[in-house]
Amino acid sequence: MTPVTTHVPVATEAAVQEHVAAFAAMARAAERVLILRAQSSWSGPRSIVAAGRTIRIAEGVSQLAILDELYSLEPDELLAVVTPLTEDELGSAILLQAYHQRITRLDVWNLVPGLFAVRSQDVDPALRAIGQNWLPEALLRYQPATRWPKQTGRPLSTGVVIRLLLAEILGISLLEEIDAARVLEQLERADARTRWRELDDPTREGLTAAAGKVLGGHVVLALRAAASDNPISIAAIGLIADVLWTTGGRSSLPGDALAARVRLEKLLGPDIEERDARGLADASIAAVLRREALGDDGFEHILDQAEALAKDLGWEAGAAQSRFTRAGMFARLGEVGQAIEAWLAGASDAAALAESAVRNLSGHAFAARYASEVFTAQMAVRLMRWMSVDVEGPASLDETLIAYAHDTGWADRALSAAWVGSSGAATAAAYAALVERARHRRGREDAAAAALLTGETHAGTVIPVEQLLERVVVPLSTRLQTLVILIDGMSVATATEIAQDAQQTGWVEVLPDGHPRRLVALAALPSLTRFSRTSFFSSDLRSGDQTTEKAQFAQQAGGVVFHKDDLRAAGGHELPRSVIDAINDGKRKVVGVVLNTIDDALAKHDPGGTRWNLAAVQHLRALLDAAALAGRAVVLTSDHGHVIERGGEYRPIAGGSGGARWRTVDSGPLAADEVLVSGSRVLSPDGRAILAVDERLRYMPKAAGYHGGAALAELTVPVIVLRNARGGEIPGWPDAVPQAPTWWNESATAGAAPAPIKAARRPARRVAEQTPAMFDVEAGGEHESSLSSRLVASDLYASQKTRAGRHALSDDVVTRAIDVLHKQRGRAHRDAFGAGLGIATTAIDQTLAALRRLLNVEGYDVISLDRDGVTILLDVDLLREQFNVR
Repeated sequence: MTPVTTHVPVATEAAVQEHVAAFAAMARAAERVLILRAQSSWSGPRSIVAAGRTIRIAEGVSQLAILDELYSLEPDELLAVVTPLTEDELGSAILLQAYHQRITRLDVWNLVPGLFAVRSQDVDPALRAIGQNWLPEALLRYQPATRWPKQTGRPLSTGVVIRLLLAEILGISLLEEIDAARVLEQLERADARTRWRELDDPTREGLTAAAGKVLGGHVVLALRAAASDNPISIAAIGLIADVLWTTGGRSSLPGDALAARVRLEKLLGPDIEERDARGLADASIAAVLRREALGDDGFEHILDQAEALAKDLGWEAGAAQSRFTRAGMFARLGEVGQAIEAWLAGASDAAALAESAVRNLSGHAFAARYASEVFTAQMAVRLMRWMSVDVEGPASLDETLIAYAHDTGWADRALSAAWVGSSGAATAAAYAALVERARHRRGREDAAAAALLTGETHAGTVIPVEQLLERVVVPLSTRLQTLVILIDGMSVATATEIAQDAQQTGWVEVLPDGHPRRLVALAALPSLTRFSRTSFFSSDLRSGDQTTEKAQFAQQAGGVVFHKDDLRAAGGHELPRSVIDAINDGKRKVVGVVLNTIDDALAKHDPGGTRWNLAAVQHLRALLDAAALAGRAVVLTSDHGHVIERGGEYRPIAGGSGGARWRTVDSGPLAADEVLVSGSRVLSPDGRAILAVDERLRYMPKAAGYHGGAALAELTVPVIVLRNARGGEIPGWPDAVPQAPTWWNESATAGAAPAPIKAARRPARRVAEQTPAMFDVEAGGEHESSLSSRLVASDLYASQKTRAGRHALSDDVVTRAIDVLHKQRGRAHRDAFGAGLGIATTAIDQTLAALRRLLNVEGYDVISLDRDGVTILLDVDLLREQFNVR
C-alpha cells in the first residue's frame, strides 16, 4: 500500500541535521532510531556525525525497509529515517526503538525556539505570520558556526530575528547594532550584494517584506535595488530620490522628472510610496554625510554615480538640482553668475536673486569642499551691495580717509576676493564684469581724494602717521602695557580680515572714549617704508632705516622694537628669547615689532589672492599669544597700504628718479592720472613729488603689488587696538561696537543698479562726534517706532519686565532692538544688530539673552537665533499676538 503523502513536508537538509543533532545528544540507550515524518526523498548525506556519534540517514519507504536498516546498524550507530508512514503503518517493532517512541513531526517552526535558547511560549506569535514557510529554513540554513545569539530569559521578538538573519546574510557582525542605516551601508559592499542576489527567491522576497516591517519601507527599496544586476550605489539612488520625491509631491515635478520616477521603478520596484522614497533619500543623505565626515573618499564615487544615474534616467537636470552632487554645486554657482549679470544690466529683482543664489550655494551639503568658490561668491555679492549704496562726493581729505577706512576699504577686500574668480566660465565672466565696474567706481573715488591731497601738515580727525605714537600708543600704555605690531604694507582691506580673525581667537577690539569707529591714520608722502615707518617710530616726520627706528622709538616711547632679522628664532621656537623677555618685562610699557610678510608679498607673491588671517602673517599669532600671556594690549597698525597688480600701464621714468608709484618732479610733466604734492609731509627730495593716482599706473617693472602712490589704499593707515578677552576692560578704552559696515552683513535695500557718486557736500562732523548709526531708525511711523512703542506700553511687557527684575533691559534698548530687527524685515546679522544698538561686540550675546527672556513668553520664540548662529530673528506676527500690539 502506498502511503498517503498529502500535507507531508519535504525534508530539507538543514531541518534534518538540526533534528538529528538534538536526537544524538538526547537519545537514551534504547532509542536507536529517529522517525521524521516527511516525504521519502532524501538527497543529502547518508550519514552525519553529531555529539560524537554516527547517525545513518535513510528513506523509509516501507516498514520492512526501516527494519532492515535497524538490523544492519553497528552497536554505536544510530538511525534517522525520513518517511511519510503513519504510526499504525510503522508498527510497534519500530516505534519501541524510536526516539520518544513516536514519530517526530518535521515542523521546522518547532526548531526556532531552540535556535535562540528560548521557550516556545517566549516566541513572538507574529513571527510565524511574517516568516511563513521560508523563515525557519533560512534560520537553519544561515545559522552561524557559533549559532544564533541566545535570547534566554526574554521574549524572542520578530525584530530581533529578522535583524539577525539579515545581518548574517549580508555579512554584518551580529555584535553590531543592526538598524536601517547599517543595512544600507552594508549594501554598498559588492560581496554583500552578491550574497543577497544569490538567495533563493522565496527567502529573498520574504526577508525583503519582513525587513520592511521591521526596519522601514525604505529598506525594502534598497533591498530590491540590491537584488538587481545593476551595481549602482544604493546611496546614489537615494540622492536622486531626494530630488524626485520632494516635499511638493508629484504636482510640483516637471514631466521629465515624472518619467524618471517611472524608470527608477525598474530598480526600486513598482508603486513606490512617497514616504518610503523620502526615507531612502534621507537615509542615503545621512550615509553620504557620515562618509564625508569620516574622510572616506568613497563618498565622491557615490556622488559620481548619482549624476550618472540621473543621466541614465533621462533627467540630467535632477543632478543639477541636488544639493549633494558636483553638478548641483556648479548649477548653484551658475545661478550666482546669472544674477550678477542681470544686476549689472539693471534688472530690478537681480539683487534679491543674487542674495538668494549665494544662500543656495552656501547651503550645498559640501559647500566646505568648495570653500573658495563660496567665499568668492559671498564677496561678489557684498561688492554688489556696496555698489548699490548711494555715495556722496568727499568734502575733505579727512572725511574721505575716514569713509575709506570704515566703508570703502571693506569693499576693496571684497573686490580682491571677487578678482580671484571662479572655475565656472560663465560665473567667472560675471565676476570680471562686476570687478571692472567696481574698479571704475574706485578709480573715480581715488581721483576725487587725490584732488584734496596736499603735502602740508594734516589737521583733523585722521591722525598723521608721525603722531600715532604720541596720540594713541603712549596714552594707551599708561593704562596697560602695550605691544605695537606694525605690519609693513598692511592696507585697510587686509587689516579688516586680520582683525576679524584676531577677534575670533580671544581678542576684543577697543576704542578710545568718544570714538565709536576705528581710528584712521595718514601715511607720510610718498607712502614708502623709509618715510612712513620711520616717522611712526620717531614720532616725527623723518626718513631713515631700522637703526633710526630703534633709536628713535627708545627715545620717544622708552620702547624696544624688533625688526625682521631680530625675529629669527632657534630651532623649535616660534619667537626668540629676546622678544619673549621684552614682552614679559613688566617695567617696559611699550614693545614694538615689525612684520614684513605683506610688504614682502608685494614683490613676489599674490597679496590679492591671499586670505590674510593670523596664520598668513609670519609670527603674528605667536606675538598675540605672547601678549595675551603677558597681559598686554595690542596695537595693530601699518606704515602705509598698497595696491595690487591687476594689469595696467607701465610708464618708465624718462629722467629723474622715483619708485614704483611715485617720481620726482624733474622726471616729466604731470599727467591726468597723477597728482603733484608738496609741503612738510612730503619727504622726497626738495619736498615735492608726483604720485600715481590710478591703481593701474606704475613706473617700475611688474611686481605683485606696489606702494608709494596716492590711491586711498596706499595712503590710509589702519589702527586697530585690542585687549585680550581674559583680561579686564581698559579704563578709557571701552569695547568697540562691531566695525563692519551695514552692507557687509545685510542684504542691500537700495536700487538694483550701481548707485552714482554724488557731488561734494558740506564737511561731515568729526568722527568723535558721530554715532555708529548703521541703521537709520526713523522716528514715528508703523514700520519702526510705532511697533516698538506699543510693545513697551503693553501690559504683558510691563509684567515681563517686572519678572525680570533689576536685570531687565531698559525700554530704550528694547525699542531700538525691535526697530533694528523690524527695519530689516525681522532678520539682522548679530554684528549689524549690535552696531544698530550701539553696543559692544562683547555685549551682544548678553543683550540678546536678556531680550529673549523678556519677549519670549511661555516658550514661544518672538526672538530667536537662526541655524547659521549669527542671524537674529524677530517673529513680528507672534510679537503682535503675544503682546496684543496689533
